[in-house]
Amino acid sequence: MAAIIDNKILNVHGGLSPDITELSDIAKLNRYQEIPSEGPMCDLLWSDPEDGKKGFDVSPRGAGCVFGDDITEQFLLLNGLVKI
Repeated sequence: MAAIIDNKILNVHGGLSPDITELSDIAKLNRYQEIPSEGPMCDLLWSDPEDGKKGFDVSPRGAGCVFGDDITEQFLLLNGLVKI
């Protein structure tokens, strides 16, 4: 689902989740299950950044969410990262 590169870059299949604020939240997820249709695992796999957006919103694709630059910047700062 996600990997940390050189302790500075989060490489994730999809995007961020309103249920995940710290990297340790990712480690707590049960990866040995069917991908749920909602929640943090679904978000990591299917969420997308959206230009001009603020905060989180429901994804028009029906899985995951969309999120703005403010969410990305907040997550990077809180977790000592430089890029997602």
